[in-house]
Amino acid sequence: MAKTNVWMSVSDLMTGLMIIFLFVAIAYISRVQKNQSVLTDYVETKNELHNKLIKEFEGDTLKWQMTIGKDLTMKFKEPTVLFSTGGAKGIGRHPGKLLLALFAVHLVNFHGVTAERAVLWK
Repeated sequence: MAKTNVWMSVSDLMTGLMIIFLFVAIAYISRVQKNQSVLTDYVETKNELHNKLIKEFEGDTLKWQMTIGKDLTMKFKEPTVLFSTGGAKGIGRHPGKLLLALFAVHLVNFHGVTAERAVLWK
């Protein structure tokens, strides 16, 4: 009577499982690389927008005492450009001028409106 080798069939099963896990690992790695490229594009776009904002408002940051953060927030420290205390009536002495200037810059930089048409908003 010949001896049957049980370990031979177990090793075949383990090889099959290893191949399956290898394919799962390859699929996971490709998905992580795709997410990494999306994250890189996001960071580059955010830095590009920050640089555009800094360049666009370089003359107005001192006048308005405005800071532009890395998270693309604009913080105004000058009391004349802030809302009045206890109300929402206008923005300081020049109601809406600041918002119209910001809106015109937004139209030019992010929606492709020509500068001549955006001046109409100022």
